[in-house]
Amino acid sequence: YMECTFQHDRISIKINNMNKINNDVWIPELDGWVSIDEYVESVKQTIEGEAPGIHPDGYQMKFSSCSDQDGNRWREPYVKVYNKQTAEIITDVLNDVGIEASVDCYEDDDGYPGQTRKLWSVKLGVKIKAE
Repeated sequence: YMECTFQHDRISIKINNMNKINNDVWIPELDGWVSIDEYVESVKQTIEGEAPGIHPDGYQMKFSSCSDQDGNRWREPYVKVYNKQTAEIITDVLNDVGIEASVDCYEDDDGYPGQTRKLWSVKLGVKIKAE
């Protein structure tokens, strides 16, 4: 859902418990505005510090491009992982420190006929308006 509010003469948009102004994201847990780059870096540092069993090669920070039927476009940061267990560990670690995260699985049928492969990731709940 989207809800407009005003803060410091700038329009902010509330998205999934987070506010966004331009390219900054309000993080309630940090009680402040951070750039999307700082947010992504915070996610990486949390994973590295709180999930020591997850090797840095076991995940990647990525952005997906999204759109809806009304022509709205946005980008979403996510954590690409290679299995369900890693997705669950990272999701638990991020949620424990107050970063919204959820396990996501996309089933791809581009493999052998009749077989699907599962592509695992951790959705972060932040949307960035596409420019």
